[in-house]
Amino acid sequence: MGIHRLGILGALDEEIALLRDRMHCTTTWGRAGKTFFEGVLEGLTVVLSRADVGKVNAAITAQLLIAQGEVEAIVFTGVAGALVPDLGIGELIIASGALYHDVDVTAFGYALGQVPRLPKVFATDAVLNRELQFACAELGLQPRIGTIASGDSFISRPDQREALAERFGALAVEMEGAAVAQTCYLNGIPFSLLRAISDRADGSAPQDFRAFSKRAAQRAAQVISCLCRRLSAIA
Repeated sequence: MGIHRLGILGALDEEIALLRDRMHCTTTWGRAGKTFFEGVLEGLTVVLSRADVGKVNAAITAQLLIAQGEVEAIVFTGVAGALVPDLGIGELIIASGALYHDVDVTAFGYALGQVPRLPKVFATDAVLNRELQFACAELGLQPRIGTIASGDSFISRPDQREALAERFGALAVEMEGAAVAQTCYLNGIPFSLLRAISDRADGSAPQDFRAFSKRAAQRAAQVISCLCRRLSAIA
């Protein structure tokens, strides 16, 4: 797969600041309250932006990346809360797919989490995922592969965490990934989702998130930089 122009998104400043510092920025532009940084990261042309928190923000920013930034693929990077007990803080997840945990149209025969007339799970791109795995291997990291759930709530109670893990079989939870995945699905462009665990989505989640989100974002940024180097070599 030859990608010459990659869109990179993160929800928070700390999730994109490290990448912005690493890239050679040539152009900055804004739309809909979002700022987009165009330039070169590890030899690859990229367009980087902060999506801000939540599904609507993420979808708007992804659509602008596609329509105005003319990117050929999007990777979303940042942090997430663990839904399974064997995921430690700082561990990485490459999403095999993304779904909504806060959509319920079951009264009309759709599966829990499914938006009408769309897949329940938005599959991520196999080739991008493979390159992410290679990038992790180069850095001596062993990511987990699995589904990530998205919704407009910060999950911070054990009962919420256990319910999401049981209902959806997801490894982690966050607030943007599925919205970006849906946007890419509708536009027909490849998408991948890399998350580093910042908290355990339980009673300690707010404190853990503040303490560990920067460290988790640093690890994710290392992988994205390595991904760009790999993609530039095969473009």
